[in-house]
This record gives sequence, C-alpha cells and structure tokens, in this order.
Amino acid sequence: MRIMLTNTLFPPIVKGGAEVSTFNLGKALAERGHDVHVTTVAAEEESVSTEHGMTVHRVTPRLVDYPFDKPERGQIRKLGYHVVENYNPLMRARLATIMKSVRPEIVHTNIMQLLTCGVWDAARDSGAKVVHNLRDYWLLCSRSGFFRNDEPCSRKCLDCSIVTAPRKRLTSKVDGVVAVGQYVLDTHLSAGLFPNVKVARAILSATASVNGFTPRDRSDGTVVIGFIGRIKESKGLRILLEAMARVPRDKPIRLVVAGDGEAGYMNEMRALADERTTFLGWCKAPDLYSQVDLVVVPSLYPEPLPRSILEAYRFGLPVIAARSGGIPEVVESGRSGWLYEGPDVAGLSKLIEALPGPDGLAALDPGARETIVRRTDPDHVVNTYESVYRQVLA
Repeated sequence: MRIMLTNTLFPPIVKGGAEVSTFNLGKALAERGHDVHVTTVAAEEESVSTEHGMTVHRVTPRLVDYPFDKPERGQIRKLGYHVVENYNPLMRARLATIMKSVRPEIVHTNIMQLLTCGVWDAARDSGAKVVHNLRDYWLLCSRSGFFRNDEPCSRKCLDCSIVTAPRKRLTSKVDGVVAVGQYVLDTHLSAGLFPNVKVARAILSATASVNGFTPRDRSDGTVVIGFIGRIKESKGLRILLEAMARVPRDKPIRLVVAGDGEAGYMNEMRALADERTTFLGWCKAPDLYSQVDLVVVPSLYPEPLPRSILEAYRFGLPVIAARSGGIPEVVESGRSGWLYEGPDVAGLSKLIEALPGPDGLAALDPGARETIVRRTDPDHVVNTYESVYRQVLA
C-alpha cells in the first residue's frame, strides 16, 4: 500500500508521544514493504528527504506562525489561531499538491495542529481513504485536554464549543477512526463525531524492545519512584511532589523526575522538591526506567492513555496512576499497580508510604502487565493498523 502519515511534529522534533508513535509506525510499515510518506510541519524551510525508508515531506505553516518554543499568544491571537487551525485553505492547497504527486491510497492523520482539518479534503481530492488517529481531544477542545486555568474542566467551555463545531462537522469526511484507548474513542463517538466511518478501533501504542536493559541494583532496600513526561501543570508533578513531602523522612524512598518544561515552571517544581528528589531533565525512557522501581502517572486531566504506563510495563515496572481518562483501562489496582483518585495528595501520599520494598514491587503479578505488553507488541500493533487500512479500502 502507498500510505501517507501526517502529524504536526516528527523526529527529530519530539514534544510528546505522538511523534514517537508516528515514527515507529511509519518505519515498521516501510520495513514491511509499504510505500510510506510522512507529512509534517517545519519551522523554517520546506524539504523532502528519505529517512528510515520513509519519504518525509516537511512543510512550513500557512497564515499562522510556528508556535513551538515561543511565548504564549494573547487571547485575541489565540482565538484567531484556533479559527484558522480548523480549516486553513492555504495549508490544504499545499497538502493537496503533495498528495496529487504521491497519490496515497491511505492518508492516516494524527495530531492536526497547523495541518488543520483541510488535510482530510486534500486526501479525499487525491482519491485516498482517510483514517484518523485520536491521540488527544483537539477535535472537542481548543486546548486539546479539557484543562483550563490549571484545573480540569467541569463542563465544555462555550468558546471551545464554538471553536470546535467546524471540526465536528468535518469528521464526516473520515473513513476510519482509531484511538490510543477505548475511553478517548468512546468520548468522541458519543459526542457525534465520525458519523460515516467504516471502522472504529482502539489500538494501544507500540512499545520498544528492552534488549540490553539492565534493572537497577535493589540491594540497598530503597524504593525509587520515577516520573517521566512533559513537565506542565496538567501532568500532575506538583501533586506528586506535595505527596512526597508528606511521606516520613525515615521511609527509604526517592523520586527521580525525567522531562522538561518552561523555565519558570521548572524552577517552581524544583522549589517544591526536597532532597529526596532528583531532576534529570530530558532523557530517553530506558535511562529513567533503569533507575527506578515503579512509575507514577499523576495526570490531572482525563489523559487518553499515557505512553509512560505502557513503557513501564514493557520494562517490567508497576505504576501508580490517577484514576482518570483512559488510565483505568490498563491499570489493575493491586496487580499491575495502583490507582488513586486524582488530584488527591493525601491519597497518593498514603499509597507511596505503604509501598512494599523493591523486591515486593518486583514480585507484583507480572501476568497483569504482560496482558497489556502483548497488545503493545510492535508486530501486533502494525498488523492491527494494516487490518484497519484494508477495511477502509474494501
């Protein structure tokens, strides 16, 4: 098949799990003999290159600037950005030119910012079938996460309803929809999106091999907790640091934080941490997992399904996670880890304080994790995507 994947960002620019997942899928499809093209957004110069068997088309933004690593926009500029982001005719025209040349059979869209819903029209005009991958809530929420003013939204905001109404209508152009978890899929389908799809499936993200991975030496009896991800309020690091502060100092426990964020916010988090916490900055996931006994995912918003949980399981680590969004789909409390009611600092602190030692954590039911690990096996994931493609082409 000739397949075009689209995502706002693509390695080496990585801001989240979508870039990693899109890269892994494209590379695996190319290795199976498919003709794989990727269209993504570049900050300055357009280019076409061959990378890991994929043809990568990098296009510059139209009508709006490249927003990453820039100061926050004012409210008026934000509104204008969101309106253009719904359907950018200049970006649609640029994508249509690429697709006319490539002639893909499948256009598989992921994160839509800057590319806009115009990508679906460009795909249909080229004769391709469209599969959309739900990795966030951008089609329902202008902020993508139902999180505003540093707290979860209790209802859908009026401005989000207005801004995202065109996105909902445009989902009628999609032939198949997949999602990183059942929760995020059901959230969109129950809101009336994707009325014409032939297939709708939840497909967990693939996780990498653990070849060469060496678990840490646990002989000192200290429990080492890990946190990994983009450091911002919605990810809940503040809750974890406040919970750690309540754990008695004589409890043999440490916290290792991997990830980065805005400088001011990082300084605030460091100020909250005590001497038991180490900040690594950005690092590759195995570099964190080799130092810890379990991973904490204290998300404050209904996270679709954190990649960090799937990766932790792949590396044989249990998790503590907030009971929100799609997280309960993959965490079985008392077997693969523990759930708590976020954002309950006291509840999280009690869980941490009651943790068994490193050997006890390692002895948690591996079968509960292995069930999820099998679903994230790269071959299984690619097989499932190929099946979806065949169904929409049939």
